[in-house]
Amino acid sequence: SRNPVRYPRFFPAVPRSSSVTCHTASSLFSSIPDAPGIVDAASSPEPATAALRYLALGFSVIPLRGKVPLVTWRDYQQRRPSQAELLRWTRRGLFHNVGIVCGAVSGNFVVLDVDAPGACDAFRARFPDLTHTYTVATGGGGWHVYLRVDALPPSLRGNRVELRSGGQQVAAPPSVHPNGTPYRVAQPCD
Repeated sequence: SRNPVRYPRFFPAVPRSSSVTCHTASSLFSSIPDAPGIVDAASSPEPATAALRYLALGFSVIPLRGKVPLVTWRDYQQRRPSQAELLRWTRRGLFHNVGIVCGAVSGNFVVLDVDAPGACDAFRARFPDLTHTYTVATGGGGWHVYLRVDALPPSLRGNRVELRSGGQQVAAPPSVHPNGTPYRVAQPCD
């Protein structure tokens, strides 16, 4: 179900009259027929397999080492890679981790990146409707709240919170953080 929600106050550059539309995890990707579910993609045993599954869901994906892109990814902010490109990257051994490119190229996909348990608790208390969507526990101890929006907001940084939009990417499961901790599905933001 769709619930209009105001942008959080910790993004003061966004006009207060703006709104995002959040979706429950079950409806977030239901408009993509015959695609594997995002949890299936996240549960893939290898990042290259996950990348193919995320691509089938309509995301632009790139190979990462840690959280750093291993390809020049400016083009993939405008277009999704082909399966042939993913297979070339796989043969070259580039998929240490998988990144999802935020923005219009991935269907107006944005990520609310919450960096600390205390920040997540405050976010969850202030905006409970936004925590009822697909959420990833990052390897660094934070959370990525995945959202689709009607109109892309700018990428913004707040105190221990970042809105990642066009021109940004996030490491996605089954990626492993540089500290050795895997990214994993954690819904809601617990």
